Amino acid sequence: MCAIGSVISKILPKRKLFMSGDYSAWNLCYNDRRQESMVYMNEERLVTAREFWEIVQQPSKLKHRRELIRGVVVDVSPSSQLNTVTAGRIAYFLNQHVIPLGIGYITTADGMFRLSNLNVRLADVAYISKARHPHLTTGAFPIAPDLAVEIVSENDSASEVRNKVRIYLESSTTLVWVVYPDVQSVDVHRLDEHGNTLVQTVTSDGILDGGKVLPDFKLPVKDIFPD
Repeated sequence: MCAIGSVISKILPKRKLFMSGDYSAWNLCYNDRRQESMVYMNEERLVTAREFWEIVQQPSKLKHRRELIRGVVVDVSPSSQLNTVTAGRIAYFLNQHVIPLGIGYITTADGMFRLSNLNVRLADVAYISKARHPHLTTGAFPIAPDLAVEIVSENDSASEVRNKVRIYLESSTTLVWVVYPDVQSVDVHRLDEHGNTLVQTVTSDGILDGGKVLPDFKLPVKDIFPD
């Protein structure tokens, strides 16, 4: 086992994790033939948010974008050109509303949110209010955002998207926008008073609003997609 793998095995002893090559789950160690490597860790223990933060702070090989999903560390694929530009436009319009009011912060793709002890997620764009998080400090945001925006890529399965939305809503995120650049539409997810998920699809000729999160915010869907 490589040096980094040894360190991780001490943090999380004896759980079995299979990895392969430079694009493995943690990219911890690999041989010259890029054959599968394996780290043994405790099968009864999952990675906690605190341990995950220590892992992603490791230099060099561990500087890839990762999320903690129900205690498992998962690589995040790079965004396409279209998704990156779309996320930037959404962040721009949100900032135009939020900054003058001084009510909160807009984060982009590197914004890391601790949703629970076993879930740390990266939102493509997010808004977190100063009422819930008054001061910026080091480390991941310790709570879920008020608004999370996910830009769906061609590699995202429907079940992955549903699971991510559910984790956000279960973690006190009020509003989730799931953006589909290929069809230029947005699915708006929120919980009703009974805890049921409500979904509204807003097409390119419609207008997004901030709901209870950003009551006066309006954004034509067509404006978030590049020409």
